[in-house]
Amino acid sequence: MKWAGHVMRAHRRLPLICFGVMLLLAGTAPVALASGSIIGWGSLSSGANIPNVVAGAAGFEHGLALKADGSIVAWGENDAGQCNVPVSAVGFTAVAAGLFHSLGLQSDGSILAWGANGSGQCDVPEPNEGFTAISAGEFHSLGLKADGTVVAWGGNSDGQCDVPSPNTGFRGLSAGRFHSLAWRGDGSLAAWGRNDFGQCTLPNPNSGFVGAAAGYSFSLALRIDGSILAWGKNDYGQVNVPSPNTGFVAMAGGYAHSLAVRSDGIMIAWGANNFRQCLVPPPNADFTSVAAGFNHSVGVKGDLFTVALYDVPDDQGGELLVSWRKHAADPDLVDRYDLQRYAGDWSTLASLAATDADTYAVVIPTADILTIGQPAPSTFYRIVATTNMPGLQYSTPTIGGYSVDNLAPPKPDAGLADGLDFRVIYWEDPGVADFASACVYRGSTAGFAIGEALACPDGGFIETHLAWYFYRVRFQDIHGNWSVPSDELHGQYPTDANGDLPLQFSLLQNAPNPFNPTTVLRYQLAAAGMVRLSIYDVAGRHLRRLVDAAMTPGPHEATWDGRADGGAFVGSGVYIARLESDGNVQTIRMALLR
Repeated sequence: MKWAGHVMRAHRRLPLICFGVMLLLAGTAPVALASGSIIGWGSLSSGANIPNVVAGAAGFEHGLALKADGSIVAWGENDAGQCNVPVSAVGFTAVAAGLFHSLGLQSDGSILAWGANGSGQCDVPEPNEGFTAISAGEFHSLGLKADGTVVAWGGNSDGQCDVPSPNTGFRGLSAGRFHSLAWRGDGSLAAWGRNDFGQCTLPNPNSGFVGAAAGYSFSLALRIDGSILAWGKNDYGQVNVPSPNTGFVAMAGGYAHSLAVRSDGIMIAWGANNFRQCLVPPPNADFTSVAAGFNHSVGVKGDLFTVALYDVPDDQGGELLVSWRKHAADPDLVDRYDLQRYAGDWSTLASLAATDADTYAVVIPTADILTIGQPAPSTFYRIVATTNMPGLQYSTPTIGGYSVDNLAPPKPDAGLADGLDFRVIYWEDPGVADFASACVYRGSTAGFAIGEALACPDGGFIETHLAWYFYRVRFQDIHGNWSVPSDELHGQYPTDANGDLPLQFSLLQNAPNPFNPTTVLRYQLAAAGMVRLSIYDVAGRHLRRLVDAAMTPGPHEATWDGRADGGAFVGSGVYIARLESDGNVQTIRMALLR
């Protein structure tokens, strides 16, 4: 049985970021930082006492370790010379291991290949320059150039070297047994080669991806939200991503097992375990990269290059504080830090020179402001450390965040004015830029508890049900923050000069309106007499007689439960209430919402 390995890109670290996710720089894949260690388990263990490891790769039964000084150490099976690293080569920045061949990317952008070459997998096409990432399959090899194009060479039995058009805009790649994967800067995937298990059938929608890994006959893809999508051959459960499927920053696919690193440095493994390739050795912590071989696994541990987002306090939102720990190569190798934001592509918001400070921070504007009761907005950010070596950069995983409006609107300055048959509750404009609305609350007793708003009008509120009521007003801003309530207001029926209630024939607007299932109709009589209160539909058809009796002067009320005279419920719609007494008639319209 044969296998194709997953490539790592040297000189990159995966920092510990809550809810972070790896997003690659052009043509690169993240790995560990210098002064790390390499761990191998399964059918092949790593070489002992290899210091200062920055990246690892796993082939069929051999492994590679890239050191901070740019040298490569190899161990394991060597029947085809796959472990015979060219002694004259220096300055490697990435490694990749295939079935029986190995690749090394040098800092000048050229690729060296050694080991089995029966299918031309070691014959790097000319011009051998400008490469930024590499990957090795079973009998084929892939290289990504700085212009975003993919170059493929070697065995092509199933079209695994036939890069689809348009061959442009790629950010990373991975070679499987007889298929190949690549992802573009716009978040889409490309797949080509053998598809007998659907390993090249792209997901729908094909968007939002920031990384991919090709296993033996299956595929893995990393979304920007930190979740992994897996598809293809699944005879050992290698595409069954464990829950919780979130927070991943790196991944790799082997013959029949899968590996992934979470943002907290913990390694997760699933699939075939017949050689204990999924039993991560303790302590399971501080992993920064991963590679999967045929029946073995390789993990690199190292220091963490971390970034964090904080809300700027005591403002109305719109600003974030971005802070990060310095890179271990600052200032010897790192020249500057770029803070970048992802919006379909990466853009640089701020740049700071590397000054050997322990931490760096910058405040940036953002339109992502939390609105209470709504899903949290989130834009992804990362820090990129640029070195004084051409093409060599370090990147944190991405992290999502948003700003918070910490300032509620001021307490309303509200008032109440009673008229003859109406009441107005009014308030002063709060004078804040993010003001959204004012809501009026009503209670029947002093000190009433605020519940559902009576109304949230654009201006003052006019009350037509004149009784002894208490009112309070609250302001809300556009982000859902509520002010403290206004001082309590109270009003009653207006009286005449003698303190008596002026009586007049009137039918007040029903409340609530719209209503479901019942509403109250209040009316007032100036004199005693026969009263008839009826309900009609908008076509004038009689539906219900609520009142048909002699009544005394003064206020009265009746309740309509939305039924017709026969007891049947009427449907949603607009209805008319008609009050008749002593030759006087008044009507109102009501809305019933079922």
